[in-house]
Amino acid sequence: MSIVTFRRRHGRRRASAGAMLALLAALAGAITIWDGEARAISPPQVFTVDQSPAGPATVSPGDAVTYTINFKSSATVPVSNLVIQGSLGANLSISSFSGGLGPSACAASGSHSQDFTCSLGTLGADSSIAAITINAAVRNVADGATIDLSAVTDCFDSSFCAKDGSGDAGRAPSADPAPLTVANENITVTNSASVPQAFEGETVTFTAGLSNGGTAGSGSYTATLTLVNGSVTGGTCPGGGSPGGTGTGVATCTDQPGLAPAEGATMTVTATAANLPGAGTLPATVALTPGTGNATGSPAGIVLAATPPVASVAVGEVGLDNTGTSLALGSTINVCTAAVAADVANDAAAGSAQPPGGIAGITFLVSGPAPGATTAATGCGADQSGVRFTPTLAGAYFVTATYYGSGDNTLALTISSPPPSPTPSPSPSPSPSPSPSPSPSPSPSPSPSPSPSPSPSPSPSASPTATASAQLVVAAPTAGVKTPRSRLTFTATDGTLTPGSLSFVIRRVSDNKYWNAVTETWEASLASNAATQQGTSGTWVLAVTGEARRSFAGTTVVVEARALQGALEYTSATSPQVEVR
Repeated sequence: MSIVTFRRRHGRRRASAGAMLALLAALAGAITIWDGEARAISPPQVFTVDQSPAGPATVSPGDAVTYTINFKSSATVPVSNLVIQGSLGANLSISSFSGGLGPSACAASGSHSQDFTCSLGTLGADSSIAAITINAAVRNVADGATIDLSAVTDCFDSSFCAKDGSGDAGRAPSADPAPLTVANENITVTNSASVPQAFEGETVTFTAGLSNGGTAGSGSYTATLTLVNGSVTGGTCPGGGSPGGTGTGVATCTDQPGLAPAEGATMTVTATAANLPGAGTLPATVALTPGTGNATGSPAGIVLAATPPVASVAVGEVGLDNTGTSLALGSTINVCTAAVAADVANDAAAGSAQPPGGIAGITFLVSGPAPGATTAATGCGADQSGVRFTPTLAGAYFVTATYYGSGDNTLALTISSPPPSPTPSPSPSPSPSPSPSPSPSPSPSPSPSPSPSPSPSPSPSASPTATASAQLVVAAPTAGVKTPRSRLTFTATDGTLTPGSLSFVIRRVSDNKYWNAVTETWEASLASNAATQQGTSGTWVLAVTGEARRSFAGTTVVVEARALQGALEYTSATSPQVEVR
């Protein structure tokens, strides 16, 4: 509203009293017109909102809160289209309307039914509506949240507003409902592991700490701890007893006693780390959900102070190192556990050294064509152990360390045959001296000799078919021993053959499909997979690495070697079956 000030100026006549009154009347009329446009609804005689329970007060999730609206129009001006609307905010949800026209004229809306509109139609001058009650429930919100519904002079910031039609700026109630405070649980979760790193098969203990920092009890709850790359073996629940889920990846403590304010509890879970293709992690996550009969309100759930942390343990294998100097047939192979950063073909398998004191019960198994007797390795580092053997046949050998029941690591070694001794060429026999020919008698002039008949050209030779050769040998593991897929390598030796290339045909027994190393899939059509020669030796290998190893899990395959020497093709005389873990 503008304020007009009149100041007397020298040299002018004083304005008459009548003119001044006329000007003030005109200004007053303008102000009245402006106020009428801003608020078309005339000031009501009554517009109140009564909250129950009356504030200030403390409420809990799920508690009922009601708001009863009373409205009486101006004594002289009717309302042509009365609309009462507003919002109860983030911490309440409207469940119903009662009284007067509430059930038929009012509707709730919004993401959690927090907004309302009551379209009440015409209301005569000096008339009242039958009281309407909004029935709401406290939502499951954070401890200490407030329900404070402001009522101000206009509707811009008010939770309740009366209007005459949608284009009206509206009027707010005469007084504010006093604020309410929500009391709820506020659970802090900690999560830790007993060790930062572990070997495959080793036992790890996870501990989840629970503490209620809220002003209300939590009610009963179910606690779960979920593992990836691990299996539950036992533990304790916050209320006593052992968690369910032994042998699975999820430990569950069902319907635990609620936590009072300032009360704490602990859940422990023991687990074994899984046998992985290589290094990995064992993460554990904790979650709390309402127990049976725990009505937490909406949205349902136990209120947490923060997202529970994830406890994670690094999982590795025991490293294996071939400390011998030669892989030639007849040499003694000495393999020790050791810290090995990366796989090295025919030399080392990646992993960590045994911890101080060693691993109780660690065992070593050697498989291959003819490993002979095995003895304990010599010259290993402190707290390390291993195996020693002298192979008597060439081929692929596998040294497998097994520890903590289910953990293992395998080192593949290819023992090469000595090159064949060259066969000496026979010395040529001396040719006899020719006898002297007698002098020919003179003869008449010779008749011309007939021209010799041309010799027929030889027919071209047909392409040779593949020949089974006992020289071409596919390495097979010891009978009854499954090959670990963590170090899956197919090996063949060519004996006295000297092929320019060699390939493997790998057929899965279960469905007669063939492995294609290029696409890393099993296919119905025959696939031949190129092998790599180890230096200049007669040993050829095909390694299956990375994610492709998963395709061999639990399979049995038949392996055939095919060698090409010049124009001749040879196949292995026998095709062994290989069982893969």
